[in-house]
This record gives sequence, structure tokens and C-alpha cells, in this order.
Amino acid sequence: MTGWPVGLCLAVDNLLDNAVLHCRPDGSVDIHLAHDTGRSTVRITIGDDGPGIPPDQRYSMKERFTRGTRTRAPGSGLSLALVDQQAHLHHGTFHLGQSPAGGLEAALVLPGAGEPGSPREHTVESAPTTSS
Repeated sequence: MTGWPVGLCLAVDNLLDNAVLHCRPDGSVDIHLAHDTGRSTVRITIGDDGPGIPPDQRYSMKERFTRGTRTRAPGSGLSLALVDQQAHLHHGTFHLGQSPAGGLEAALVLPGAGEPGSPREHTVESAPTTSS
């Protein structure tokens, strides 16, 4: 998989932070990483055992500054919007559903390296230095 490392880290960090923040105090977070060679995709799934998001609110939770009605934790309502943004920038998808534990399951699916539509990794070259 190729892409912008900062953006990919931001997406995964936000999903992990949300899962830990919203799971039960003595709860758990499940993380799965899978490579589908048939579709040449990478799937990152993070689920928790918290209150979850009702099905009729899941789509709107990807909008900026939107917070769930069941949330008990502080926040700005930007995390899931940023994950969705990174999914689109990397030509992938972002889905919200119910985890097997009853909380939220977030799935980030990205194209594998070298696949049509997969982003190229951006590199930044340093500016030449001059000596005095």
C-alpha cells in the first residue's frame, strides 16, 4: 500500500483514539488488518464495545463537527470526518457499522500498492542549502 504516511497515520490514530475513548471502562478494542489479494485492498477494522452509533446516524457522523447522541466523552466531532477525508484522498472507502461486541466497528479499506486508483507516495525534497 502506498500513500501519504501522515494522512494514513492520522486516520488510524483517530480510529484507535475513538475506540479507546468510547469503549466501556473495563472494555476492549479489537483491531484487524487484512490484505485481500483478490481485490488488492487493505482493510483496517477497529471495533469497540461502547454504546456504538445508531444506524440512522452513521452517515452523518462522517460530517465535520458532528457528535453522536450517545457519546459521553469530550470531543470536537472531527475525528470520523478526518478519517473519511483520508479514505477519499487515498481512493478508498470508510464504513461504520456495529461491532460483534455491540459497539462501533469502523472499516477503512484502501487500494493495494500499484493498483489503479492507488495514490502514489508523496516525497518532499529538502531545498538546497547555500554556504556562506
